Amino acid sequence: MPMHLEIVTAERVVLSDEVDQINAPTRDGRIGVLPRHEPLMTILQAGELTIIKNGERTPFAVS
Repeated sequence: MPMHLEIVTAERVVLSDEVDQINAPTRDGRIGVLPRHEPLMTILQAGELTIIKNGERTPFAVS
């Protein structure tokens, strides 16, 4: 069961998609989020966000 992911900047929505998992760099360290996780809004740190969808990993640069 996928979850909805939105990556938003002050200017626009960068990504809006249904994904299976994300691994992200945050100010408090790396986090992994799976479907059915509590809703989460966090500030991302510069680094690589990994989006996993249908078994395929897609790196996404965060700056």
